[in-house]
Amino acid sequence: MPSLAALRLRKGATCARWNSAGSKFAVGGAESIVAVGYYDPDNDWWICKHLKKHFEAPIANVAWHPNGILLASVSETGKLCLVNACIPAVDGESGNFDELIASFELGHRPLALC
Repeated sequence: MPSLAALRLRKGATCARWNSAGSKFAVGGAESIVAVGYYDPDNDWWICKHLKKHFEAPIANVAWHPNGILLASVSETGKLCLVNACIPAVDGESGNFDELIASFELGHRPLALC
């Protein structure tokens, strides 16, 4: 059954990926934001929290770690960030959402994340 997903992006989406459990998705945006969506059964829609403090350029690609908590994102300028994308209500763990785990400057050519 289709339901609403509130991305709250002002510009276009550039990439998207589901986590391995299918419980969350990540959408990279042209405004240097990654939206992390999860289902809210009380309101019957997908709501998003934003990862936004790490990038200064559009997001080229996103990829989930198999644990479904860590998220890698690379910008159009080649900056790669590994970020905590834990949603306690979904993941059953506590964590600091949008906490930077590692950051790398890869150059000006974005990499494909698998």
